[in-house]
Amino acid sequence: MTLPFRPALVLFLTLACAVLGYSYWLASSAPFLAHPDLMSFAMTVDLCVGIPALFYVLVIRKSRLTPLSLVGVTVLTIVLAHGILPPAHRTYLTWMKQGMGLVEVAVIGWGMLHLRKIILRYRQLQRHQSDFLTHARRAICETTSLPQKVVYLLVGEMAVLYYTLLGWRLSAEAKPGQQLLTAYRENGYAGLWGVFVFLGLLETGLIHLLVAHWYPTAAWVLTLISLYSLLFLIGDFVALVKRPTLLTAEALQLRVGLRWQAVIARDEILDLTLVQDVPPQAPDHLSTELFGTPNVQLRLRTPRPVEGPYGLRKTVSLIAFWADDPQNVMQWWQSASPRS
Repeated sequence: MTLPFRPALVLFLTLACAVLGYSYWLASSAPFLAHPDLMSFAMTVDLCVGIPALFYVLVIRKSRLTPLSLVGVTVLTIVLAHGILPPAHRTYLTWMKQGMGLVEVAVIGWGMLHLRKIILRYRQLQRHQSDFLTHARRAICETTSLPQKVVYLLVGEMAVLYYTLLGWRLSAEAKPGQQLLTAYRENGYAGLWGVFVFLGLLETGLIHLLVAHWYPTAAWVLTLISLYSLLFLIGDFVALVKRPTLLTAEALQLRVGLRWQAVIARDEILDLTLVQDVPPQAPDHLSTELFGTPNVQLRLRTPRPVEGPYGLRKTVSLIAFWADDPQNVMQWWQSASPRS
């Protein structure tokens, strides 16, 4: 998604602030008191129609933002108009709210129509190979006009809930006969993860009790952030179990929980070795391990991007990861035809 942080956006924000400031002043001015009905109508139109119209002309038409963002801006202007207009002169604003109710029904209908398309496309993709994260992203991108970064953020949130709440009952996301590379059995990851989650819960409770005494609102904000972080850790661990790395004749499909994934063809790999240490830090080096050290390292012929959580991308030339059976990876690599 390309946000228009350019003169068009600056111009929109300047004009919107000018309209809001002028309306705020006008609401208590002599002209408003002299002609309240006419002035309240004009102010309602300026705030609830004029500002969204500026947003459409200056922002939406010059960017990849979906037209649905116009609904959010309109709702925001209605809220602001409610605070600016005196209570006795909100008749036209009430009509505007009722009109927005019809828009909301239309938006819900649009959402239901696209939801059906998304589900159908997702099921088609799942027939070939089960992979919730990849196929949910692809299904939404192919059936809606939502920007890719918005889709990746949305699916990232969905994946946390999906694997946390439902993942334990799912089978491994792989085709029968595919080689699976687990990454949690031989490195003590499950035990370390359990300790970390327990300490996180304990810390969350203690911080809430300490901060709540002085700043109750801040305490709840910190608690929600901590609980979400723990929820992500749980979903990530379930995904690590249910979405193992796959070895096929043509490629290594690297999948590390909800964190990193990439399909790396044999021809892209320059060399693959077994290691015992984390690779030296460098902008184009990636170690996928949260706890412990990797034991497999592959170097790419040319740098390429790998996908991280919530649409994050990192261009790498070296990837280090853990495999419970590293010899299996080496056999896969050595079974390839000779490379130049």
